Amino acid sequence: MKMELKNIEINRIVTGHRIREDLGDIDALANSIREFGLLTPVLINVSHRLISGFRRLEACKKLGMTHIQAILVDIEDDNLLFHIESQENLCRKPLTASEIDKEIEMKKRFAIAKIRGKTFLGNIWNKIRNIFKKKEKC
Repeated sequence: MKMELKNIEINRIVTGHRIREDLGDIDALANSIREFGLLTPVLINVSHRLISGFRRLEACKKLGMTHIQAILVDIEDDNLLFHIESQENLCRKPLTASEIDKEIEMKKRFAIAKIRGKTFLGNIWNKIRNIFKKKEKC
């Protein structure tokens, strides 16, 4: 199977009938894409039929994007396309409760470090700037 990464016009992608009907919180995904970019391209075939990435596509549309990164594959077989879409949605493992707790704890640590870093570095920067201002007056 040949694969190629392309930048595709969103309006050229055909979604057709999808297995997934409940898109969930598209706003959260759109905010993530706005902040970090599209981390995983959508998957389309050479006819621009969407195989996987419906939520990502809809989030990008919501952001007003006109192009999207897509992996283009040379598959036209409907049966195979269905199975790939199905596997994309079924072969996932949600985070466990302890993994979610760990993620929350890490976010707290990063937030605290960011606040401390800004205050600490900000104070140092102001002191350095004041030293140079004093030297300019001499």
